[in-house]
Amino acid sequence: MTGVGHLRSGVMVGFAFVIGPALAQESAPETVYLDEAPAPMPTEAERARGFMLFSREYVRVLFPNAVPQPAERCRRLSVSAFPGECEPVVLAVRALRGLQNVRVIAGDLSGSGGVIPAHVIDVRSVRFHPKRGQARWGPFNETLMEVPLFLEKRDHLTVRTGVNQPFWLTIHVPSRTEPGTYAGTVRIESADSAGAGIPLTLHVHPFTLDEPRGICFAMYTRLREDPVVIAETFADMRAHGLTSVALCGNSGLQMRVEHGRMKIAWTGESPLERNMDEYTRAGFPEPMVWLMGGDIPRFCEKVAPIDSEEFADAYRQVILQIQAHRKRAGWPEIIYQPIDEPFEHVKKLPRAMRLLQVLKSIPGVRAENDGMNGAWDNFTEACYQLTDVLVLHDGPTLHRGKLDMDEWWRFHAKATTDGKRIWFYNIDLTAWHPEPVRFMTGFGLWKSKASGIIEWAYMWPVNHADPGAVYQQPNVPLYRFPKAPGESGGPTIAYEAVRQGADDYRYLLTLSRLVDKARESTRPVVARLAEEVWRPVQEKLDAASLEGCKGRAMQGNWTGKCEILPNGNRVVRGDHKIANRWQFGDYDALRRQIAAGIVRLQMALDESVPKGG
Repeated sequence: MTGVGHLRSGVMVGFAFVIGPALAQESAPETVYLDEAPAPMPTEAERARGFMLFSREYVRVLFPNAVPQPAERCRRLSVSAFPGECEPVVLAVRALRGLQNVRVIAGDLSGSGGVIPAHVIDVRSVRFHPKRGQARWGPFNETLMEVPLFLEKRDHLTVRTGVNQPFWLTIHVPSRTEPGTYAGTVRIESADSAGAGIPLTLHVHPFTLDEPRGICFAMYTRLREDPVVIAETFADMRAHGLTSVALCGNSGLQMRVEHGRMKIAWTGESPLERNMDEYTRAGFPEPMVWLMGGDIPRFCEKVAPIDSEEFADAYRQVILQIQAHRKRAGWPEIIYQPIDEPFEHVKKLPRAMRLLQVLKSIPGVRAENDGMNGAWDNFTEACYQLTDVLVLHDGPTLHRGKLDMDEWWRFHAKATTDGKRIWFYNIDLTAWHPEPVRFMTGFGLWKSKASGIIEWAYMWPVNHADPGAVYQQPNVPLYRFPKAPGESGGPTIAYEAVRQGADDYRYLLTLSRLVDKARESTRPVVARLAEEVWRPVQEKLDAASLEGCKGRAMQGNWTGKCEILPNGNRVVRGDHKIANRWQFGDYDALRRQIAAGIVRLQMALDESVPKGG
């Protein structure tokens, strides 16, 4: 892959792409990021050690040739979290000369509550990797580009002159950590440098967060067969704040017809059984969503045509047996999605309607439909009546590409009255845009009053017999890269943002419940404090816009000058930002404000309880 601007021997001066053999064959056009800001002047100490350090909010995408701003120069790192929380901070090394064997090492954190051991601090380096967008996102978001994609484990790295290498330090605060301040040091070492140390401070809040109920944070993934893979997947999803999983594929159940009745052999070995058993063990608090494969309706069509009552009876029998086994096995609820996106792929719609009709004839079964706002005219009243969970592209847009909040609130009120759930999906399909995912999983979801979000997809295209193949594909839809020969794998940046968004939602939920409780206090000072604490939070939420949900699947766009060169290559500048009227620093600032409000209200409510009461 070639760069743009001044080329020497096919490599862009000051910034070069390194791409695998298969990706090197990709054809133009390509996109290159340029930052034309003046480089900061290094200090004598920085010149001597060969690098400078800076830190940037992770929601602001950091490219290897981005220029650090003066306010980002880093002398210390500071993080706040509650016991049990996972909180990241970014430390970027900007090489003033070529550096070999660069590594970042975190030490223990000590405080009044004891020692937080270094091993709970997960240090990963950002992997820059080629990724292609989609044409509907616009000409400057569609072509192959080297982007900061996922977080990998490396013993050491080489960093070229003038290039940034970001490191993510994610602190997994032990759940029994005492509140207080803990301090330690992060070392940056290199084979040809004296290195440097930088203080790291962790403030542990004196509270934990409430868990949402009835809120779906989920990702799609396949119904896998390997029990180890299934267990690892679900454990990782729960650790990232997910409350549900959308499983895709065939049940693998052994079905037969016996004396005119459908029979299932429950062996414990089918993909459905293995995944539901592990889903239950993993402790997901919300129902599982099943984007069903075609094996069950195909088997029933051997009994009779799909439009016949005999088919309906056979299909109903199978689902009833699954429901009965679910209760015996102690599985959570299954929400059935019989067909994927039937409204945009209209040939699927008659089949989807038929399967929904049968599902909805079964007491206690809930069904899901997705993508109706991609072709709203196809979403008839009959479809609405057969659907319990309505999943919309991008956000609160009833007609994809348009945003009418008055229309949204009318629809939301009707769906709520009718007992239906509204979720969003495909907020981000790049896996390297953290801001839209964090916003719409947390503050944006809260503002919209929807009750869930599903992303495509966790590790969908991975063949575990050849996991390295996905590293050579520039448009794979996955949020976590697998381990492979020579590859550590790791979470994408947007996947980490999913967890942060889920925590944002929990911060808001915890504060709102305390506010409601304080408003009911018989002490006027406590009731007044509730309003004082909540008002600025609500004002910030009111100031946020959901405008970014239209047009580009909430992907965002470039803030700087973009141009198309004569050879078709693209040049982009500025930041990649969603249109929500917030700045990058607003996310953590609001989180800190909410945390301070929780502490104030907890203290006030504790003081309002009579002694001995």
